Amino acid sequence: MENSHKDHILVYGEGNQERLTGENETPTLEDFTWGEGDRTASIRIPSSINDSKTPGYIEDRRPASNADPYLISNKLIETILK
Repeated sequence: MENSHKDHILVYGEGNQERLTGENETPTLEDFTWGEGDRTASIRIPSSINDSKTPGYIEDRRPASNADPYLISNKLIETILK
């Protein structure tokens, strides 16, 4: 996902340059980061990932609330299937 970060940002809604500043528990617009339980990362992997009774998931913290979920889903699928 890091290699296509810039492509993802293009479809992740308007106003991300004001929102993704690296402050207030957000990643920066330019940098892709990931981490377990890290609320400042672009992709957050919940700390419960090691609990076999908890379903696993990842949280992409980059999309804005005004982003089109269909464009986001398409971009994620394209990236994963590369």
